[in-house]
Amino acid sequence: MAFVSQPRNFTVDKRVPWGGANGEADIVVLGLDWSAGTYLMEVRPEPGNTSAALLSIANASAGAQGVSVSYEAGYLHPKTGAVVGATIIRPQINETSLESLSYGADPADPVTLFYDIHATVSGRGKFVLMAGKFIIQPGVTL
Repeated sequence: MAFVSQPRNFTVDKRVPWGGANGEADIVVLGLDWSAGTYLMEVRPEPGNTSAALLSIANASAGAQGVSVSYEAGYLHPKTGAVVGATIIRPQINETSLESLSYGADPADPVTLFYDIHATVSGRGKFVLMAGKFIIQPGVTL
């Protein structure tokens, strides 16, 4: 199966971890085993910004901040129910990292940043897996 990068915006809460085991940020690639690839996600104030990333995460073990990747051979196609296998790419950002991403905004306002995820996989090389807005909601509960 071919993979085509698509835009996907994420809205996250500032005072709780994002992604990880809850699956809210999962990227599922049907029919391909990209579990040996390398992944890098960066968050910046605007697209094209060349200063240091506000946040950068790379390959990590499941449950840790970073990008964990696994292949599930028995994964079922969501529409047909056929066994197709899938790579599950699971970014996770810890609460303390999200709290540090204020970028000069009023603390009561959402902050709109931008992200992309680069993937490097065998037979394909490096490409943008996904990109979009990364909107952080301020929250209330500390």
